[in-house]
Amino acid sequence: MRLLILTTLLSHHLLFVNGSLGSSISHLTPELLQHPEPASTDLPSSINQLEQEFLTHPSSDSASSHLKYITSEAHVAGTQGDEKMAGYVRDQFTAYGIPMVEIDHLKTLLNYPMEKPIVQLLEKNDANEVLTVIYEAELSEDVEAADDTSDTPWRNETFLGYAPSGDVTAEFVYANYGRPSDFDILQSRGISVENKIVIVRYGQCFRGLKVS
Repeated sequence: MRLLILTTLLSHHLLFVNGSLGSSISHLTPELLQHPEPASTDLPSSINQLEQEFLTHPSSDSASSHLKYITSEAHVAGTQGDEKMAGYVRDQFTAYGIPMVEIDHLKTLLNYPMEKPIVQLLEKNDANEVLTVIYEAELSEDVEAADDTSDTPWRNETFLGYAPSGDVTAEFVYANYGRPSDFDILQSRGISVENKIVIVRYGQCFRGLKVS
């Protein structure tokens, strides 16, 4: 018999970010600060003048530059990196002439892991009831040599937000993508997921639906 064990320990924080954000954007390159050039004026005649004005301004080069900067640092919700990127977006909107760009500071309940979770696949010897670890998930993303932003401590913080701390050991069931149709197939074959750990793979539906 094979069992799966999950161990998680999370800390819950009532996070309130105080203080104002600095308006300095001296660290930005001129390429990031410049206004985007019109992408195209060859637009359908059916759109109105306001829509045409809007569509002539986006630039793929500008969008790429902003995205590269925002993803250059980890910006998990409630962290200093998140606050820094919020300030960057505000400064960019202001530079583009949008009036009254503000950041609201809100009290929010957030949680972060206190230690790395453990996910192990165990094999039970029916003769002596001994559990043997035959696989342990790494639960961290690989560092890519071509991406200098991939080596961040957050790549090792694999956790489900707002999930309680605890240990779970049970038999597991593979449910493909975790869609209703996948569970229907399991049910049609007489396979129950009650009191079991369900394993699903990424894709086909929003990841939040997989755990709801």
